[in-house]
Amino acid sequence: MESTKRLNNLFDNLAFYGLALTLVFSAAIFRFETPGSSMLLVAMICVLALMRLVRGFLSGRVIFPEPAFLLPLWVLLVLAGFQIPALPGFEAPISVDPYATLRFVCFLAGLILAFDLLIATCRTYSRLNFLVVLVITIAVASAVFGLTLKWLPVLTAASFEAFGSTDAIYAQFANRNHFAFLMEMAVGLLTGLLLKGDLSRPYIFLSVAAYVVVVISLIDVQSRGGLISWAVMSVIAVFFHILTRTGSRENETRRAITRPNSQLIRRIITAIGICCLVLGSIAILIGFAGGDELITRLENIEQEISTTDDPARINRGQIWSTTVELIKQNPLAGFGFGAYAAAITGFDTSAGKFSLEEAHNDYLELAANGGMAAVFLVLWFAIAVGRKIVGNFRSSAETDIALCFGATVGIAGVAFHSLVDFGLHVPVNILVLFVLIVIATAQLRESEGKDSSADQIVQKPTSKKLSIKRFFILAAYAVFIVIVCFFAVKTGLSDHYTNLAFHSGRIDDADRAVTYNSANSKAYIAKSVILRGENRLEEAAAALEESVRFGPGDYHSWMSLGEVRKSRGELAAAEEAFRRAVSLAPNYSLPNYELGLTLLAQRRLDEAFQYLRIAAHGDRAIYPDIIKIAATTFSNDPQMIEAAIGFDTPYARKSVAEFFIENSTMTDSTAAFLTGSSLNRGEKFVFIEKLIAARNFALAREVWLSNRSEPGFAADETLFDGGFENLTDANQGPFGWQVEDDLPFVTFAISETDVFSGKKALSVRFNGNVELDTKLVSQLAIVSPNTEFQLRFAYKSREAVSAGLPEIIIKGAASNEVLGRSGELRSTGENWAEVKVDLRTNNEQAVYISFQRDRCGQSPCPIFGHFVFDNFSFDKKPEIK
Repeated sequence: MESTKRLNNLFDNLAFYGLALTLVFSAAIFRFETPGSSMLLVAMICVLALMRLVRGFLSGRVIFPEPAFLLPLWVLLVLAGFQIPALPGFEAPISVDPYATLRFVCFLAGLILAFDLLIATCRTYSRLNFLVVLVITIAVASAVFGLTLKWLPVLTAASFEAFGSTDAIYAQFANRNHFAFLMEMAVGLLTGLLLKGDLSRPYIFLSVAAYVVVVISLIDVQSRGGLISWAVMSVIAVFFHILTRTGSRENETRRAITRPNSQLIRRIITAIGICCLVLGSIAILIGFAGGDELITRLENIEQEISTTDDPARINRGQIWSTTVELIKQNPLAGFGFGAYAAAITGFDTSAGKFSLEEAHNDYLELAANGGMAAVFLVLWFAIAVGRKIVGNFRSSAETDIALCFGATVGIAGVAFHSLVDFGLHVPVNILVLFVLIVIATAQLRESEGKDSSADQIVQKPTSKKLSIKRFFILAAYAVFIVIVCFFAVKTGLSDHYTNLAFHSGRIDDADRAVTYNSANSKAYIAKSVILRGENRLEEAAAALEESVRFGPGDYHSWMSLGEVRKSRGELAAAEEAFRRAVSLAPNYSLPNYELGLTLLAQRRLDEAFQYLRIAAHGDRAIYPDIIKIAATTFSNDPQMIEAAIGFDTPYARKSVAEFFIENSTMTDSTAAFLTGSSLNRGEKFVFIEKLIAARNFALAREVWLSNRSEPGFAADETLFDGGFENLTDANQGPFGWQVEDDLPFVTFAISETDVFSGKKALSVRFNGNVELDTKLVSQLAIVSPNTEFQLRFAYKSREAVSAGLPEIIIKGAASNEVLGRSGELRSTGENWAEVKVDLRTNNEQAVYISFQRDRCGQSPCPIFGHFVFDNFSFDKKPEIK
């Protein structure tokens, strides 16, 4: 009897500490995690579960503790299993990606087995405390690792070299939010120990030190969801701690949450006040330690959660609204666990530049994957856990209130953060969460050998010998574990070799991936990529046929199949594949683009440009390519190009206008678009510059005129605002006055007292070395070619001292040839001087009129003085009668 007891304890210890090692392994492996590593964890858990069955065979019994916890999880596992095959009466499986669902089933089974083992083996204070220390140690080690890598670049470089990765990561995580989940759970445990634990001085010091390290890393990683969750956790912990704190009476802590007293209102008010102080302190700490980058990230939260109609942009708000639409399509059974990435493409309104692999909200993703049935089961599980936690708070003998409180706070933090992120997709995080649940709900016994009354025994044995009934129960359970292990190993190896094939380019690796699991559609894609690289197109097409057979809901497989068929000249077959891809991802640019090109190759022009326009609408960078295709197809006919591209969006019109400008052509409708109200002021200025660069000065001035609203300005005047009456800023645009007011040693001002005519004049003061060939004041004017023009203006200069005095110079806008100049503008004292400059425009369609210096007899060439200009006019030279 004693030997059997020792043997039972041995298997218990192997299972418990083996799980602890598995948890450590899951935390360490993540830095160099490859596809298939999660299945390795499942296989390890299965081996530990089999040890438990060996104990059952030896003792003649098997314990299934906490059936209220495990039952909803088992039902969830069955639900996920039914999503994989095509059920009777249905043409296809519920899951749009059966292989991904199989992977989920294996992982969920491993998780249930681990949870069951933890509950069954963690029933003593020593083991419970061991789990607490283990979780905190993993978190602190991860935090120190992350801080060290970030702030010691030499170690960061060495780490990248060792693990063969240059991704932006924090600690062992590839995502800052995944790291934050682990820190939050450790913060919860530490908060419970510090607030409600009866710790001696050394342990208080260690707990405070661990809390500080974890919080510093949480701020340093700059996860907005993590920081907000930390604040929420702190408020919850402080509020309920004050509400349940009753001094030295030990049991009142548990009773206070159920028995109101006369001081309840006062405590609530006190708790609210202290919580406000805690929030304020956290905000100050985050602002001080996080720096400007974190503050900017926090300020951008609204942009992250607001929805957007821009197909080129995606954020959490857009992802959530898209996921809701997905849920509406199959609210009862969902689209398959693990199949979110394949299912969401049909509802994603973005252009597909960013792959949506997660919903960034675990609750929405749960409903999308498993429907309301899965939501009900998880809610059932959560209620069962919550009832057990409340029962532990009420209990006085079988639980540690500090650990229960801390674990509950950690669970609350994870539950809150899961609203905006998907940290529970990471194996180490979900395992630690289940450890927290075990800590929060643990029913303890004093020693390892004493049986717990809470243990649920399948059948109480009367002897050590197994009955047939108990034998078959254990045997069935063993068969289940072996099956889970078998599929986990096969799936993990298939994923591993698939990933290896993509990187190595060896066909043997792809074949191994297919051998280990022939339903892995990604393995066939990897195989096809290698075969295409070797120009074995027929074999590549055959591999992709298998890929779409096992993954018919994945638009990537259909895209690859279409590309191979197209490269083989099988346009009809390629069209069929691309149409399937478009049906699975109707808004994505790439499948629409490829389908459009395939139809274009078949000379089905109207249909082709219909899909090309959809592609360009989502990805604006495609517009130039599509316009060039239209130009080639329609022999540069601007009307046909315009009709093919369409005016569906302002960006389409702008892209067409840019193409016409670059190619020196234009249509009336595009010109009307440029001069109309569809473009804002800034956009019009951009097009004005493009038109000037293309020497389309006439249309450039029309666009410029459409931006003007000055009273009394005649559109047919050659020179704009010759008296400077409307000069309110330094830049009126190229067809108005442009003043270089940011130059040193020169000052510009509007004079309202010293004018030649009207109410204003332009004042220019020099006080140093102003560079030559700088257009200080200039305007672009439209002229008729080979025509005599005359520029007239008035100026006054009280003093002007320089070896190179300024002039008014007229240059051709296209040739930059000097067509006329006023000569040096010398001092006129207090008198106004009127100047006339005659010129011939030659072949120019526009000229620049500028006030500048372009020659000097010395270097450097400073200038000192004051000039006032007024009454500019520029017209055709009058005929001499």
